[in-house]
Amino acid sequence: MKFSESQVLAAYSAGRTVLKRNHEGYLETLIRPRIENSIGRREGQAYLLRRWLLQNRHHALVPEAASLLNGIEHVISQGAKSSRPFEAGTVWAPVTAVLSQVHCSEETEQRIRRLIENAFTSSLENLSGAEIDIFDHCRSAVENHPDHRDNIRGAKLFDTVLLWTVRFLKNRLEMTRKDDASVAYLFENAGGTLPYEGALQEDYFRWISTQTAAGEIEATNLGGGRADVALKTTGERIVIEVKREMQNASFDAIVKSYAGQTTEYQNVSIRLGFLLVLDLTEARRTGAPHIRSLVECRQVTRAGEDEPRYVVMVKVPGRRYSPSAVRAVDSIDA
Repeated sequence: MKFSESQVLAAYSAGRTVLKRNHEGYLETLIRPRIENSIGRREGQAYLLRRWLLQNRHHALVPEAASLLNGIEHVISQGAKSSRPFEAGTVWAPVTAVLSQVHCSEETEQRIRRLIENAFTSSLENLSGAEIDIFDHCRSAVENHPDHRDNIRGAKLFDTVLLWTVRFLKNRLEMTRKDDASVAYLFENAGGTLPYEGALQEDYFRWISTQTAAGEIEATNLGGGRADVALKTTGERIVIEVKREMQNASFDAIVKSYAGQTTEYQNVSIRLGFLLVLDLTEARRTGAPHIRSLVECRQVTRAGEDEPRYVVMVKVPGRRYSPSAVRAVDSIDA
């Protein structure tokens, strides 16, 4: 947020620096209300100022910025009571912030912002209670870790991957081969052959590539001894390790077998990662497990390190049968 640091905040602090006062000077008294009202009417700019404060906690202009933000938030809260609730809301502030940097007209900004709001709301309005429960479980586990709490870019990247990975799992649990032939690898094969993890990797890569445009996405080690997907954005990276399991797919066993390799990818960026496991341990004649039992976030503490690392483990059930072929479970009388 260069303009806020070099221009707006400099002008705002001029009353103290030019007039050599410890309290509000005349120049500041004139400038401050204009700045507050101008930014208060454009929530995206206020959002950028909040981000600047989080990323520059030791900057000399922090006291002025914090004081200015207090006034801006008052303007915004007053705007929430006005007849323009959309502009006063904070949910779409990041969208507004991005559009404000494109230097488009206010009319264009309003139009595109509403387009994005409608599209994104439509995409996520069918979130189930189980999905929300998973989001809450995983995010609450990592939100106090410094790589999430103190790193805006790291938090954004982790949250993005969490959202679309859980949505991927939900979608694949509902899909059948008749819906989409590309998910055939998730179903029992009449010939008895089992798919490799590359099938899950390729499927997941296609999904995540179409759902998010966050930075650079690449599928690595295709056809090699391991498979993973890496997302990179603004200097941070997160890796989704992909494995298949044919013996023991309990979370304890998964941690023991694969957590070391998964956390090894966390040496140069945020210490948060994902592990997708294609569960091929049994033919699922009685159906697939519930989605809530398929995701867990685990802490991994390495010897000699003060801060733990985290792995979100997601089990994708394989060797499934079509709903019509699933056997009924014997009922138990109460």
